[in-house]
Amino acid sequence: MRIAVLGTGMVGRAIAARAAELGHDVTVGTRDVATTRAGDWADWATAHSDVDLANHADAAADAELVVNATVATAPFPR
Repeated sequence: MRIAVLGTGMVGRAIAARAAELGHDVTVGTRDVATTRAGDWADWATAHSDVDLANHADAAADAELVVNATVATAPFPR
């Protein structure tokens, strides 16, 4: 199953990692891919090389399941 997990925090990463372990095609969505990659994402991504990273729209575009793991107070692009 193609799964998009929107959110790169602890919850999003935990869901993405487990879904990938179960054999799903997982893409994590973030507001700003470059900023996320410049942060601590690289260490996590090394351990989870089967999980992709994209902006929210691209991550969800072809997903069969979308999981919202964003912070409730985070502003969404309009």
